[in-house]
Amino acid sequence: MNWTDKYLCPLVSRQKLSEIKFSKKAKYVLHVVLHALLPHKNTEDPKVNLPPIKADPKELYDISLELYNAAKDRINKVEEKAFKLLSYISAISALLSFSFFKSPSMTLNIFLLVSLIALLLSLVISVRCINVKSIKEVFISDIYDFEKRPEAFNLDTQKISMSFLDCAIFNQAVADNTVDILKAARYLLNFALLVAIIPLLLLGSVILNSNGIDSQISTNQKSITKLESSIKMSEKNLQDIRSEIGTVKTQKEVQFDNMTKKLKELEIAQKKLLNEMKKLKLPSYRSQKSGKQKNTQPISSK
Repeated sequence: MNWTDKYLCPLVSRQKLSEIKFSKKAKYVLHVVLHALLPHKNTEDPKVNLPPIKADPKELYDISLELYNAAKDRINKVEEKAFKLLSYISAISALLSFSFFKSPSMTLNIFLLVSLIALLLSLVISVRCINVKSIKEVFISDIYDFEKRPEAFNLDTQKISMSFLDCAIFNQAVADNTVDILKAARYLLNFALLVAIIPLLLLGSVILNSNGIDSQISTNQKSITKLESSIKMSEKNLQDIRSEIGTVKTQKEVQFDNMTKKLKELEIAQKKLLNEMKKLKLPSYRSQKSGKQKNTQPISSK
């Protein structure tokens, strides 16, 4: 056998789950939660005090004082844990409240509402673990004897050491009760997270889908905007082309009208010339040509 197996603590093994252990654990959790929520009595002193201890007074005093300080330190540490747990619960409550108002489904809202109620109870229980009042401490009566007249100073190391031990026992009981209350707060926090994890996952998937749809819509909107700008640009170009065509057409029509007008003027001028020629009775070109041909024939001899 190795020395580690012999002298060191064994590794923590996994606990086997069973219906009996689960039912016992559930009953214990329910008992602790009810104990933390319902009012309960203050811590009581033990029924029998410790018997006198025969030891060196100085050693007994040191040991008793160490036990007394350890009990008070334990209460302070439990209060610190409760304060940290309170901050965690506040942050988770804010997250679940935001999810509750943003949830689109009534079923999800029911789960979140149950989780928020559990967190509220856990918050109340955590507050009960802060600033514990029922702490027993050594006081003046432990060094003075007020039963005598006049009062006498009685610095008995044995008596003070026993007072330290009584206070340590009482404060450890207070610490145990505070730890049980803090356990109830943690159980409710775990229950709230367990109940809220399902709607949070579903809500996350819905949000992701909505974000994907929104991104797709924004992408399509950008594409539509680009198409609209392209269409507007094309319409502007077409309008410019139409205006240019209209301008050219107008210019051509003006030129055509001018040429038509000139042609008509030429026709009118030609008609006037023909009329003047008829009035002067000038021979035509063919008659002049035939006369010339006759004059050029040879003269025959008689």
